[in-house]
Amino acid sequence: GTQRWDQPATWAFTRNPAVMLYNLFRGIRYNGQWVYGLQTVSAAQLPFSSWAAAINECDLLITNADASTEPQFRAGGEINCATEPGEEIEELLKACNGRIADVGGIYKIKVGAAGAAVMSFTDDALMLTDEHTFTPFPSLSDTVNGIAATYVSPEEGWIEKAAPPRIGDAYVTLD
Repeated sequence: GTQRWDQPATWAFTRNPAVMLYNLFRGIRYNGQWVYGLQTVSAAQLPFSSWAAAINECDLLITNADASTEPQFRAGGEINCATEPGEEIEELLKACNGRIADVGGIYKIKVGAAGAAVMSFTDDALMLTDEHTFTPFPSLSDTVNGIAATYVSPEEGWIEKAAPPRIGDAYVTLD
């Protein structure tokens, strides 16, 4: 569209919940001062392809029983700035059957009904001729009593780092 984040003169009224969510994620400002919403999310953390698809899905016209049309999803209301932004985000997601995925500090959105399946299989795809076994008491070397993980942190420049391993000493002793 014609609206630009850094040009308030281009902004327009909307009932589109995905647009409202985008603005809450970027943070609402007045005269350059933050007023409400998140404060540190950049445009790069809100991928255009994901958000544009959600915005278009909300604007998709549906036909009513009387043959009139209206956008598939719409929202409106008054936000009390004393309310946590997360609560408002949850309510706007309800308005468009939306879900947010945080993928390493990148926020992707999906609205509307679930899409078509991209993969399926039948019983014919299962290997029923292979022998199957189960060992109820694995050897000590085959037990799992700990976990190792990696993480990213915005404070550390989104660089993947190893988290300290977590080992259940009581379970090691028990095994």
